[in-house]
Amino acid sequence: MINLTDVSYKYNDAAAQAIRHVSLSVKKGELVVITGKSGSGKSTLGSVINGLISHYYDGVLTGEAYLNGKDIRTMELSQIGCMVGCVFQDPRSQFFMTDPFSETAFGCSNMLLNREEILKRVDNSLKLLGINHLKEKSIFKLSSGEKQKLAIASCYAMSPDIFLFDEPTANLDIHSIFDLENILRSLKEEGKTIIVLEHRLFYLSTLCSRMLIMDKGRITGEY
Repeated sequence: MINLTDVSYKYNDAAAQAIRHVSLSVKKGELVVITGKSGSGKSTLGSVINGLISHYYDGVLTGEAYLNGKDIRTMELSQIGCMVGCVFQDPRSQFFMTDPFSETAFGCSNMLLNREEILKRVDNSLKLLGINHLKEKSIFKLSSGEKQKLAIASCYAMSPDIFLFDEPTANLDIHSIFDLENILRSLKEEGKTIIVLEHRLFYLSTLCSRMLIMDKGRITGEY
């Protein structure tokens, strides 16, 4: 699913490389946790996987990075978006619409799916995440946990094979963290490939296939 070989990246405005000589292979159905101190390179590595490094940020990327055998650098960002669903630390930063129904439908609309298929996917996604009753509520009135579930539902509706979570518990209370644990378990049982970039690890102990430790831009441990 994901293959990185000797990948390094330096932002144009930075003095040092953010990640250095990273090699990583993730198989279909794995749930891989990547942890490390703030500034260790976790988010940059995630941005290589979801294509933002190649298509959005300015910098120098070296090495090889492939998704399903395709070079990430030569793929359109829209193609990557259909393969990799991303849930950021602050879900508000990825919302485009003002209500859950429209937000969940937004990605499907950009995929040019027909109306019936979009309605089917939206309904299924909102029910799966347990927020169907909120579909017409203002996004601005949702709790942090509800916003995160909406971000996941929006990704799920697009049916990606890979889910990338960047510090997903940063703004959640303990009840919402356990809700997230159950959601991740369901995604894993479906055979989805999952990458979690995280500081909090207790809720992932029974879920992760592997745990990688990053320090100063390198993968320094694997367990």
